[in-house]
Amino acid sequence: MAPCIPYIPKHTSGVTEEIWNKAYNIWISQLTDLLEREDSSFLTQIDTDIDLQVWIQSLLQSQLDQGNTDPQLLRLVFLIYVRLGNVISHSGNGSSSPLISITALDTFSLAFARTNPVVVRELFSQLFSKQTKLLDQYETTVEQLIDTLESMDGYIANLQASFNGSSADGENWKQVCLERILVVARLLETKVVCLNAHFPRLFSVLVTCYDQLVDKFASTINDNNDTTGKVGYWVYLVKQALVNILQSTVEIKYLAPLGYVTVDQSGQLQKINNVNDGETIVMALHEQIIEWVEQSGLDSHKTVFVDAPLIMDWQVDWQVSKILDRINQDKFHGENEQLSFLVLVLEAQVQDLAQGIQQSWGHRIKQQNDEQVEQRLNSIKSTNNDNNFAATPASDDIQRASLISQVRDIFSDLGEGFVEACLIANNDDAEIVIMQLLENSLPPSVASLDRAMPRTTSLPSAPQPSLLDSRKNIFDKDEFDVFSGKIVQQTNTYVGKKNHGTTESLLESKKHTKDEKANMLRRIYDMYEDEIDDSYDSVNEMAGPVDLAAVDEGGQALDVVRAKKEQGVDPGVLNESELVHMYVDHPQVFDRSSAIRKSTQRDALKKRTNMTDEQLEGWAIMFNRNPRKQRILDKYMLFDGSQDQVSTDVKVKQQQQKEASSKPAPPSETKQRSYKDKNKARFGNHNRKRNHDKKLNKLAGPAGAP
Repeated sequence: MAPCIPYIPKHTSGVTEEIWNKAYNIWISQLTDLLEREDSSFLTQIDTDIDLQVWIQSLLQSQLDQGNTDPQLLRLVFLIYVRLGNVISHSGNGSSSPLISITALDTFSLAFARTNPVVVRELFSQLFSKQTKLLDQYETTVEQLIDTLESMDGYIANLQASFNGSSADGENWKQVCLERILVVARLLETKVVCLNAHFPRLFSVLVTCYDQLVDKFASTINDNNDTTGKVGYWVYLVKQALVNILQSTVEIKYLAPLGYVTVDQSGQLQKINNVNDGETIVMALHEQIIEWVEQSGLDSHKTVFVDAPLIMDWQVDWQVSKILDRINQDKFHGENEQLSFLVLVLEAQVQDLAQGIQQSWGHRIKQQNDEQVEQRLNSIKSTNNDNNFAATPASDDIQRASLISQVRDIFSDLGEGFVEACLIANNDDAEIVIMQLLENSLPPSVASLDRAMPRTTSLPSAPQPSLLDSRKNIFDKDEFDVFSGKIVQQTNTYVGKKNHGTTESLLESKKHTKDEKANMLRRIYDMYEDEIDDSYDSVNEMAGPVDLAAVDEGGQALDVVRAKKEQGVDPGVLNESELVHMYVDHPQVFDRSSAIRKSTQRDALKKRTNMTDEQLEGWAIMFNRNPRKQRILDKYMLFDGSQDQVSTDVKVKQQQQKEASSKPAPPSETKQRSYKDKNKARFGNHNRKRNHDKKLNKLAGPAGAP
């Protein structure tokens, strides 16, 4: 390997951009060649190449001082350290390279511990396993840093006394003091992450230091001018480091034993292993956080990162309530009462009392970073946007080819098709693909593919002629009249409301969420535009602070959690099939006796149904009395259709009853005579009077005769 050119920042005076680009290409080539070497050659080069060692340390120091180092160079340096840790761990031999001295490792951890804590923690674990002396040095250094923070009050007083009493010197000593405290806090933050160990007295020191920052710098802490020279900004940086130390401590002692690590400050979690029983850890975490909240003395609104206590800034900055709620949902299916109560306390007693979140330094810095990222993305977009079309598949293919080339610069033996499949499986994130290849932890969907697989190219589709080419006037073949042509464009038509995508795609769209937030804020502002009558606002308010211990002992908040949990369905209904089958096959399981309650069948049934002995025995009693019992048995197909044999005497008697009921009984003679007397005209003598009249008419002769 040729001697490495000394590192020079990009915008150094006297160095043209052309010269720097040539040096940049040489650096990329040399670092890539180093990563492609075998383990023994790689370790030898790291131990013996002094120019390379100086170059890496210069680049990392430039990143800490200026923060504008090229991302590709930083990525390669990070991969060199990861490769070095893997080689030392697998070879069993240590390394004498200055790159793993305590000073060089501090510089490395300061540059990467916040952005990739999981990999950094794994790297230091590999180094500590082979070099116990380095581990002892780190533990001693952490204890010394904790002692320094503990004596911060005296240090501030001595530094203040050494300056003059003028106002200019007053502002100067504050900034100098905060800069030195920030160095101690940042070193302690990175070393706690690298050691992955818990220090019991650390929290009390953090709380004391946090309170001293508020007391000593209260007069200038509210200065919100956007310049890094202001005291308020330096106070925020120190507090941010202390909050991160608290988060690392909680993660090491409680979250990691539960099988989780935090990914970022939005509440995202990564599951590292499966832990069968976590009730004891959750109980300890519950007691610890409740103790911290009680010690903070929260009884009124506080401004975050100004006069707020450590527990409030921790909740606001890391969204601890979301982390605990996700652990409860994922591990305990939302049924752990301790975690539910902690979420309730952190949201109701801590988050609701926080104010000034939008005006805090953290929010403004994040907003500036988002704007810079958006500007960078806009500058990458194609300048040929005359028709305001979205990115074409061709531009996506070019971007994918660039990512493939980026991965193959390090792993040249891999085929482009295999690298493309890895990128698709990881949402086109080249860094994750490189890390997975180094750690041999590819997803199962691509791990079994051929690593020399070539990339398939799709044929370009024929260009579609535009409707505007053959139009005679503005009404001829109007492009917006999709039904005027012979072929209806299905992509331009829809029935009902327009489909804007799924919920996940809408939430991932920053523009949509930003517009919705602005719309909600505008509605809230318009809602309270009129003057509000506050005559009855204080009717239900309690005087004085809220005692969390009283709330906990009284069980009001805990009753709310339990009430939500108890609003479920009857377990007898949920487990009806299991209970009915057991009742038919083994009815003695439901007997009310001490021997049955201790039996293995009863114990197994209780575990499957989560019901108590009283509930099981009560269900059996009510099932016997249930008028729908036979219907329930038929529902689960437990009735076999057989019945007892009917005797012959019963059959004969039933047949006689059936025949007797089919023939009507003959009427009595008295009833028949009475009926005929009343209805004589309906029988043989009904025309007796008519014949009598006929005879008389014949004897009299025709009418009008003489």
